[in-house]
Amino acid sequence: MFGNEGRNAVVGPGYVNWDFSALKNIRLTESKQLQFRGELFNALNHTNFRLPVSDIASATFGQIQSDVAPRVIQVALKLLF
Repeated sequence: MFGNEGRNAVVGPGYVNWDFSALKNIRLTESKQLQFRGELFNALNHTNFRLPVSDIASATFGQIQSDVAPRVIQVALKLLF
């Protein structure tokens, strides 16, 4: 037996994520368009921590060792036909 604590008694850190995208379609001919797209993942650049170490035999038990990736910016150009 591992103790008498109930399930889900420990809650990890919260997670905040705002993604944003914008695009512009530019008509080249009647049947062809050029699409310019910009995307921001984690636009507010909020630090999101991973869960604490859950291995009770580890020297770092209960500690948060890393975080999730920071803001990512992506730009794309697409030909629609």
